[in-house]
Amino acid sequence: MLYDIYTQISMTKILFKKITIIGIGLIGSSFALAVKKNHLADTINAYDTSKKNLIDAKKLGIVDATYENIVDAVKDADLVVLATPVGTFSDIVKRIDAHLKSGCVLLDTGSVKQYCIKSITENLKNKNVIYVGGHPIAGTEKSGPTNAFSELFIDRWFIIVKPDNVVIPQVVINKISQLWTSIGSKVKIMDGVTHDHIFAAISHLPHALAFAIVDTVYNLERKEKYDILKYAAGGFRDFTRIAASDPAMWSDVFINNKKQISNLIDAYVKNLQQLKTDILRSDRAKLYQTIERVQKIKNGIITRNQYEAEEQKVLHKHLLVGVPGDYMPMAYFSQNKYVGLDIDIINLFAKQHNMTVEFVKTSWSTLDQDILANKFHIAIGGISRTKQRMNLGLISSGYWEFGKTILCRKIDKNKFKNIADINKKNVKVMCNPGGTNQIFVNQRLPHANIAINEFNNQIPSCVAKGIADVMITDDIEAKYYVAQDKTLCVQEIRFLKSQKCFYFNKSEKLLKTAVDKFLRIILADKTISKLMNKYIA
Repeated sequence: MLYDIYTQISMTKILFKKITIIGIGLIGSSFALAVKKNHLADTINAYDTSKKNLIDAKKLGIVDATYENIVDAVKDADLVVLATPVGTFSDIVKRIDAHLKSGCVLLDTGSVKQYCIKSITENLKNKNVIYVGGHPIAGTEKSGPTNAFSELFIDRWFIIVKPDNVVIPQVVINKISQLWTSIGSKVKIMDGVTHDHIFAAISHLPHALAFAIVDTVYNLERKEKYDILKYAAGGFRDFTRIAASDPAMWSDVFINNKKQISNLIDAYVKNLQQLKTDILRSDRAKLYQTIERVQKIKNGIITRNQYEAEEQKVLHKHLLVGVPGDYMPMAYFSQNKYVGLDIDIINLFAKQHNMTVEFVKTSWSTLDQDILANKFHIAIGGISRTKQRMNLGLISSGYWEFGKTILCRKIDKNKFKNIADINKKNVKVMCNPGGTNQIFVNQRLPHANIAINEFNNQIPSCVAKGIADVMITDDIEAKYYVAQDKTLCVQEIRFLKSQKCFYFNKSEKLLKTAVDKFLRIILADKTISKLMNKYIA
């Protein structure tokens, strides 16, 4: 089967055929976008009490279908995700319980696990449904589908909490773990008590303090208040940013984790009172000791976070980069130098790691041999993930989605619309050797007149001149050529979906880890999209 060459990206990666998200706010929408981007489900449906959220989610392409009736939304779903305020869980489960199909997995995203588990398990009477507690440690102060982004969960923890006295098949735990790791999260399993204690301290208490601080300033006399806020700079704004968080969600969190939060507030008030006493006494020594102690704690947290980065130090001061150099706009030779998206990415990566870069010429037909021969540390330039490459070397995480499509002359647009139109003896299809284009052509176009051209970047001009009728290639490359030559056109169809990656020798595990981390960062901050805009307008 053709899709076998696209492991992890093709249909073999689908984990749940139909997912229904109840509550299409920031978390629900971002989750939907991440699942779509990574092709982990066939269909994503949404239910929400807000008609605006449903309209926005459908308009933005976040979900495939929206429902105002919750029963219709969950019908035949393989996974139902509760992404509403935790106080709504009891009522929602009562309403959907009898309508969940046998084998359905019910997953919540609430941040107060003991309450969530209790409210869900007490109302879930359907014994054929498997409930898993979950908590994505991610978010912003913004809300709603218009503020969602697929990279929200990258490098963030997802906590799985198994309810007490409930047996969850290991295959389901593995599947939920795979779902979240596939969208970039790190997964940890813990019990509800531990979870609520940890997150009361590192999340719930900071939110309570931010709300209280802003409210304190707001309750000052009118003139004094506005004089103070006028001068509010980075420190105040950074600390109180989370005070803009969703009031419905945080009201629920505080009420349903009241014991843990109230204990922590008591401890905080005690420390604050001691700080006040030291200030009034002008006790410089004690104030210095307190601030120094806190500074060391803060620096310790930073050091632990940097430990992983230290492990990812790249061993090569001089990075050898293999490039076929004929794939526009990913990497190609122009005016005596290599340019393109992949070139920009690798140069940014090398700069961040204080490395020099040397580009080594390779070709699609010799790429695998060159990787095995250790002629370079990493190969770039429009590389797709294939089974063979994964067996021979290491493949990075994907950073740009694409699909195979048809490039032809504009005058032939209505002539070559699909595979059937070009799978004919009188149609000349040209492709380069050794890559996924040739694999696609050989497997899907057995009747076409196939012509091989060693130089991939020469094929579009052959099509434009009528030497060839069609080029099968990735849509990103096809769009680039259409932008350069207005006599060409690209069909708006994707035969397969995959992602562009980087390719390493098997000995380069350390380098791959560092590159994967770098790709996650520049995906999240939109750097890759900005770079691509230079080449495809």
